[in-house]
Formats: sequence, C-alpha cells, structure tokens
Amino acid sequence: MGIHTIVYRNKIADCLARSRYLSRLDNLSLEKIIDCLVIEKVPKGQEVVKIGQPCREKLFFVLEGSLEKSLSSTEIDIEEADMMHG
Repeated sequence: MGIHTIVYRNKIADCLARSRYLSRLDNLSLEKIIDCLVIEKVPKGQEVVKIGQPCREKLFFVLEGSLEKSLSSTEIDIEEADMMHG
C-alpha cells in the first residue's frame, strides 16, 4: 500500500468518524467500508451530481477541493478535487 493510499484512507477514516451516522460503527465495519471505496480525481467544472436526481449507488467524500452549485443549471460542479466513492 503506497503512502498516498494510506493518507487517503486516514482522511476518509477521519470523515467517517465525524459523520453523525457512520461514527456509530465499530472500527472493523469502518475498515470494510473504506476497503470498498474508489479514489477518483475529478477535474474542475465536471458535473458530479444533478440536484433532484436520486444517487443510490454512490456515496461521495470530498477529500481535497470543494463542490459548488452551478448557478446556470441544476448540477453541482467541483473545483478540482480528489474524491472517494463507494
């Protein structure tokens, strides 16, 4: 496991630990969730989710960068960011 993977796993573990719902899980359950996640670098301006459309297959964590709602449509654009989803 490379250093970048370890850093991302630690970041996502921190996000999960601060989650109102996921923080209730034990460490083994959290590790299983983290094992299922995929790191994806998303370029600035790329649509991630359309507001109002269900997204039942993915759970997103923004590790670096930020999301921003597009004023011209109902999409959420992101500043260049590293994301994990599962």
